[in-house]
Amino acid sequence: MKFIGVDFQANRMDEMKHFYTELLGFLQTEQSDDHFAFQAGRTSVRFTRMEPDSVAPFYHFAFSIPENKYDEARTWMENRVPLVLFPEEDGTVSSEVHFPHWNAHSFYFLDPDQNIVEMIARHDLQNQQHDAFHIGQVIGIDEIGLPVADVPNMLSFVQKELGVVPWRPPTQTFAPVGDQEGLFIFVQEGRIWFGTQREATASPVRITILGEKDQEICVPQTPYSVMIGRKPYHP
Repeated sequence: MKFIGVDFQANRMDEMKHFYTELLGFLQTEQSDDHFAFQAGRTSVRFTRMEPDSVAPFYHFAFSIPENKYDEARTWMENRVPLVLFPEEDGTVSSEVHFPHWNAHSFYFLDPDQNIVEMIARHDLQNQQHDAFHIGQVIGIDEIGLPVADVPNMLSFVQKELGVVPWRPPTQTFAPVGDQEGLFIFVQEGRIWFGTQREATASPVRITILGEKDQEICVPQTPYSVMIGRKPYHP
């Protein structure tokens, strides 16, 4: 499963645009009074200004990076933004996160809207790069957190509608669905997002998945929609 387009909402539009397109250096592809977009590898990412008086959005998503560039990418990012620090067994703290059961390494940071953003190197994938790390090596968004009221019911829905199944064994409150190139991270609403002290809440998002047929699926009782197509859908 490959995410070729993701539409989020944003609160601090000017700060968000500066963060992603200037500080991090993603290639800006669109700009207007109410939105901006940039290209992150295969994923077209758009942030649209939130509606007045609506609840500020809060997201978790991950950028995939080459599996052999984790240390370089972490150093590159540390020179630009503070990374989330985690306690170690020896009493120290570190930004390095190792997921042995996923054969992956991650680090996390917050953007101006306080979204919890991850960069992850998945070592099972053959995507090595051999020049110095730069933002153009980001492969795309490969995880999107989707808080829901009932994780098992959502698993049944996406299997029926999209034909996707859990990549790792799910629990009642957590389920990674898809594959290593693209994962829906379904979590129980109210669950604390890893790397934060904040509860998972549902915020509007539209996801475009690469596919041969054009189709839109509205996920019931959520502010989520999934498009299937050969190019990103940005209304």
